[in-house]
Amino acid sequence: MLYFPYAFVVRVAARFKNVVRMTNINLTGKTILITGVAGFIGSSLAIKLLKSIFPINIIGVDNLNDYYDISLKEYRLNQIQLSANGPFYTIYIKASS
Repeated sequence: MLYFPYAFVVRVAARFKNVVRMTNINLTGKTILITGVAGFIGSSLAIKLLKSIFPINIIGVDNLNDYYDISLKEYRLNQIQLSANGPFYTIYIKASS
């Protein structure tokens, strides 16, 4: 087990206390870049942001590889588009073979 001196722990905690307390970030009018937007987490985040914040611009980036079913990813992108109150841009990245 690793032990730290009390003085060290107090200094570290004091340095990061403002980070821990930051709970609300105003994203109104901001542009947000979401990588992996066609995946489960990325699409859920995009839909949540689009439904809760207006105006907001979201740029979604995904490579739409076939690791998961492509039709599922296309469905998620369609759901994001339906949730959009404003612009939603999607960038597809395709690797050259």
